[in-house]
Amino acid sequence: MTTRLCLKRSLELAPELDVVVRANNQKDIEVLYQLGAREVVQPEFEASLELSAHLFGVIGVPMPIIQREVQQVRSTHYLEFLPERPAYEISRDLKTVTQEMNNNGTCYRTIRPSWA
Repeated sequence: MTTRLCLKRSLELAPELDVVVRANNQKDIEVLYQLGAREVVQPEFEASLELSAHLFGVIGVPMPIIQREVQQVRSTHYLEFLPERPAYEISRDLKTVTQEMNNNGTCYRTIRPSWA
């Protein structure tokens, strides 16, 4: 909830911001993009990419190939992993999230490195 609220308020104040946010679960990815995030990062997904890259390196796949494949997966912005959803479901979810944010009214600022 805090990520959504801060994203919404930040873009209200400065619509040109290039905002990167952390998704706590895969369900949040699409909502965060719809709310205006430029990039959405899901730590578990990133960890799986790094584990896979390590495994491929161990079995002898050349590093340039590993890097190219990992970058190709990242460049999809995680969207290919989301199930297809009808527009009415997306709209309903965005309305719900927006109402929750408007009712909350508080934006907590947390400064924490992404590796923490």
